[in-house]
Order: sequence, then C-alpha cells, then structure tokens
Amino acid sequence: MIYPHFFWDPHSGAFVVVDTIQQLSRTHTSSSQRYTQSSTGHRKQVTAKDLPSGSFEATFYNTSLTIERYLEYITGKVVLFVYGPRDLASYITIQNNQVVHASGNTLKATFDMTFQGPVRGHFRDVSDSRCSGSGAAITRDTQSVLNAAAKLSAQNDVIWFSEQQNVVKLPSGDYRLFARVKDTAQVSSDVRLAVYADGTSIATTTKTAAAYYRILLLDFTIGAAHNNKTIYFQVRKNSTAANNIYVDFLGCVAVP
Repeated sequence: MIYPHFFWDPHSGAFVVVDTIQQLSRTHTSSSQRYTQSSTGHRKQVTAKDLPSGSFEATFYNTSLTIERYLEYITGKVVLFVYGPRDLASYITIQNNQVVHASGNTLKATFDMTFQGPVRGHFRDVSDSRCSGSGAAITRDTQSVLNAAAKLSAQNDVIWFSEQQNVVKLPSGDYRLFARVKDTAQVSSDVRLAVYADGTSIATTTKTAAAYYRILLLDFTIGAAHNNKTIYFQVRKNSTAANNIYVDFLGCVAVP
C-alpha cells in the first residue's frame, strides 16, 4: 500500500505532508564514561545511549513557497514525525533542512534530524490491512492524507490496531496515542480515545472533534503489569447522535 509521511507541530498545529521520502541513514550510538568512586577508590564505567539521528530526502509535488516556509518554521522545533513505510512515529528535532531542487511541480529537500528518544512509536493509516474495526466504513475523503477515512456513524463504531508489548516494540514508559479526526456536527465529547491491554483499560478520554481534521491526543503509560500483553489503540464514536466522525489515521509515540 501507499504510506503517508508527515511532520506535525503540536504547538501551532502546522501539518506538513511529504509526498515521498527516502531514509538515507539512521544512527544509534552510545558513549562510555569512566569515573572513580570516592568511597572505595574503584574505577567504574557507565555506558549511556545517545539520542539516535537520521537523514532523509523528501519530495513535495508542490513548489509553493508555503511549503518552504513551513519547513523553515518547524526546523529547530520538537515535532511529530511519521515515516509510514518503516512504521516509525517519533518526536524529532530537525537540525537543518536544505532545499536541493525546485523546478516545475517538484521540490526536493534533505533533512538531518535528532530523534527525541530511542523508542520507535507505531503508526497506521486506516486503510492499512493491520487496522481493524466494527461498524467503521472506509470511505473516500479528499481532505484526508490518502483520500480515505474510516467513517464512524453509530454509537460504538470503532477503528483500532494492536501491538504485542515487549522490550523492543512497546518497552515500559510514557506514550501518547494520536489520531487525526473530524466530525460533521462537532458533537460534544463524541470521540473516545482508548488504550487497552488484553481488555483491561490503560487510559481513556473523550474529545470534541472539529469540522476539519485535527490531531487528538491521549497520554498513557506502559508498565510491568502490561508485560507481553496485546495493547489495543482505539478511536470510537461515543454517542447516539446522528453525525459522522471521520478518522484519517492513528498511532502511538513515546513521550520524550
């Protein structure tokens, strides 16, 4: 399938979709430091992981100056980055970006970025076969990133995906569920975001969606009680009101 890629600034709401992107490198390093214990005089060594970094080349089929202004604006800020093909969702800081080619309808740029933590999040477009749902109808929507959205029309219609918890995929720590959602009638508290572990609630909240797409958030924590359990990430219609909720995508990201 085609995967979306984007940057999102949580403070301003700036949302920049990348048409194609290629990962040039991703680097993980660790550093060691030796010290002498004052109480015993023994030499000790501590090893710590440095923040991972990466380089990407992006293509935008739009040479509008607005794209360049957005890229300039988010450089140096902590923003959410999603790289669909690698199931990667992470808060990052763009250290620099360089427009390397702009002609016709194509703009190419390179990015060097620092990931704000070693944990890779997870991401699903609703048309991904790894998403499941009950009552959710995948429908065409030109306002969504890939022109398809999950429509939730009846109470308890739901779209979700799951991951098996382990030290690689969902190690213990603080996370954030994110979902891009809109509501035709903006019914109060009609969007329920929820995270479950084998049927037991970890966190849940209700939100009021806008008439246009925006990203909604829910913070949660994975701990020892969730070891090796299946973690479910859900967006659900909460009320019986006669409105349609549209979900573009959902995912989770480690909180830096």
